[in-house]
Amino acid sequence: MVPVSAIVFGSFSRAEADAHSDIDTVLIRPATTSMTPVRRPTGSGQNRGTKASGNLVEILEVGSDEISRSLVSGRQVWGHVLQDGHSCLA
Repeated sequence: MVPVSAIVFGSFSRAEADAHSDIDTVLIRPATTSMTPVRRPTGSGQNRGTKASGNLVEILEVGSDEISRSLVSGRQVWGHVLQDGHSCLA
């Protein structure tokens, strides 16, 4: 799956990260891909992002048809995405 967009939020997006910070990421997949929104910690050494950065990469994945509903869901994580998220792909 090739994401439609990617958003980095949390300490990395606020330029407050240190060597022990995780990288919080939202991957927005095409609307035609059917999945339930899921937050999945990838674990150290388990993916290219972790290997490239040395930091744990946490991925929150959601469909492009679900993102608007997710952002207004009231869940704390989506509040953080709204507050300090930066798009990396468009």
